[in-house]
Amino acid sequence: EFACSICFGLVESPTVTSCSHLFCQTCLEDWLQQAGSPRCPNCQASLGALEATQELAVVNPLAFRILSRVQCRCPLTASGVACSWTGDYSDVMPHLTRCNAHSGEGNASEAIKHAKAEGLKAEGNSRLEQRSYKEAEQLYTKAIGLKPDAADCHASISRDSLCIQAHTCMARTLCQLGRIDDAVNHLSRASQGAAHEALDKEYAVLKTAQEALAEAKEAFNQGDYDGASEALKEVQGLLPSATLSLWRAKINVALGKTDAAIRQTLDIIKIDPTNSEAFMVRGEAYLFSGDCEQGTKHLKEALHLNPDDRQAKDLFRRAKRTQNSVLSAQKEKTARRFGAEIEYLTQALDACGAKGQAPILATLHSDRALAYLHLKNFSACYRDCYAAISCQDDHRLAHLTRAKALIAEGKTEQAGEELEALAKQFERDEVILYWLEKAEFETKKKQRPDYYKILNVSCIGSEREINSAYRTQALSCHPDRYAGQSEEEQKQAEERFKQLQEGLEILSDPFKRQLYDEGYAKEAIDERVEAANRAARKHSTRR
Repeated sequence: EFACSICFGLVESPTVTSCSHLFCQTCLEDWLQQAGSPRCPNCQASLGALEATQELAVVNPLAFRILSRVQCRCPLTASGVACSWTGDYSDVMPHLTRCNAHSGEGNASEAIKHAKAEGLKAEGNSRLEQRSYKEAEQLYTKAIGLKPDAADCHASISRDSLCIQAHTCMARTLCQLGRIDDAVNHLSRASQGAAHEALDKEYAVLKTAQEALAEAKEAFNQGDYDGASEALKEVQGLLPSATLSLWRAKINVALGKTDAAIRQTLDIIKIDPTNSEAFMVRGEAYLFSGDCEQGTKHLKEALHLNPDDRQAKDLFRRAKRTQNSVLSAQKEKTARRFGAEIEYLTQALDACGAKGQAPILATLHSDRALAYLHLKNFSACYRDCYAAISCQDDHRLAHLTRAKALIAEGKTEQAGEELEALAKQFERDEVILYWLEKAEFETKKKQRPDYYKILNVSCIGSEREINSAYRTQALSCHPDRYAGQSEEEQKQAEERFKQLQEGLEILSDPFKRQLYDEGYAKEAIDERVEAANRAARKHSTRR
């Protein structure tokens, strides 16, 4: 019912004649021009003017909806491409142009990629014949992105040297292949033979990209990675080029933005799984992110694709050394041999060769800071914590390790301030909340009276020694002995005598003394004693 009697395929842009026969719009137009007389190809009925034909969607909307729901397979299966897609006729074009359909991702062979590209090109030719130029352009663009090949462009140019679209397509293809200089030179020669506004515009874009890339390379080689990034921002989105994308990834690796570099190189590898440089940059990005296993895996693949790449060899060796050092450090940490752990972490820092704010630097420095903390080497611990935080300002372990070191050194107020800010940043983190409570507890512990010092007795003194010390101290500072003295001296004596009594009360009671030795102040001790008494009374009542 929906087959065109001229091309024998499902109708494209369905048009209904006055005699109610259905044809492709372009097929009918070409038939009438060739026939010379306006007659229907089916029944030979006179059609009159071509303008008398109408679109199916207007004449019979129900039939048009039924046509759009006809079930189809992917048209690329006719080109030998394995595709399990089936769907509505109206969804064929969206399927073909969808970014994740027939994209050549994974380790697809050259034959499969070629078959997909040829299938897309054939569909593009079909749309071109139907005069659906926008759809044809989309399919051609995807075919070129899947398998860039300048042969078709050369063939078109050889037939018509003034074909503007062929020259533009050739330049874009060369850019996709990473040959921006060749693309610029080609358009320069083409514009001399055929001046055209479209060529001039394309040449201007390519020339800007060429200059931006040269500026970015120069800045990168001088170590100015921010400058290199700014140079490439000028051509962001203007030109699809594997070379530009790869350089953006290299710059991001140098800046420590490894996640962005990993995404960018994945896009390149999807289009060209044989791009060894993309695998190398991706491997370096994984290494600098701290994932040594993925780093060595991708660098190994880069060497498989290009065994003579000296830079990839060097990176692979560094990745293996880093991975081995990190694994050894983890073993030493488990065995609590922190000195050996520090040595291996230092070797990993030297081996990885990371620059800028690479996440692996923050991880290794924070791990080494924790090892220094275990050895009570506080100055080295602080130094590594600052190094980790300078690479990643929200690095949780580095901030927490520094706070632990401050507590261990007795700088509990400063530790409390840092942990309070950290608790706001990492909400509901139980470890951080625990250390915050500990810092506050230690701060209160420092501020409470030292009853052992007040009584002038050892912290392991017996009850008898405590009572004896109390009597001796009480005789010397009893308020009655300061009668007739100045008011200030009397107040000092009363305060000291009061502290002696508190000290005797707490240290002569085993339960209270235990709580005091654990760090509790007098108010907290009284609260716990009262709670214990309430529990005891409640228990005795039940009995």
